[in-house]
Amino acid sequence: MIREKFKLAIKTYNKIAKLYSKVTFPKINQYHLNKFISMLPKNAKVLDAGCGSGKDAQYFNDYGLDVIGIDAAKKLIEEAKKNVKGVKFKTMDMAKTSFKDQTFDGIWAAGSLIHDEKCNIPTILEELKRILKDDGVIYVAVKEGSGEEMKKEAVYNNEPRPFFYYTLPEIEKMMEQSGFQIIHSRFDEDVLKRKDTKWIDVYCKKGRRIA
Repeated sequence: MIREKFKLAIKTYNKIAKLYSKVTFPKINQYHLNKFISMLPKNAKVLDAGCGSGKDAQYFNDYGLDVIGIDAAKKLIEEAKKNVKGVKFKTMDMAKTSFKDQTFDGIWAAGSLIHDEKCNIPTILEELKRILKDDGVIYVAVKEGSGEEMKKEAVYNNEPRPFFYYTLPEIEKMMEQSGFQIIHSRFDEDVLKRKDTKWIDVYCKKGRRIA
């Protein structure tokens, strides 16, 4: 796997972890969280993959779900542990987790794939599919656009972060080629309400294996 830009992103998040947590933790997108929860069984076991500050993991926990949060940035996991009590957080790479096959009823990957080289996404999706139960649900949110860029934002001390952008057909094709069935997909406004950025939301189901 080619992961130089992903490694840079993790390095940056470790640098800005406290600031990133302060900025992002209060921002909750209830519509998407509730839509995802509505697709899960009662008391579902959920993985918040790329949990960042832990804000979404807290929402799932408050709802009564059994949630685990993982992130490749160690300092973000430290912030999540400070922010949220009663939830397990682990420093872990989505590309190679330590979970057993079919562990989770749902996987929440909100903005978790946008810093990794596109050539790695099929491998990551294959790993997420492995740990998702048959008929389990996965939510993926990526930024809409084309190509990639290195962004420096004043709010994050101008530390560099790589972003990889997707078209709706592109991310749908990736999900389908990885063996997921698309339930619903749509464009959405950026949760930060920036006019120049849109998200693509994709809700998918893992089909049952045929014996």
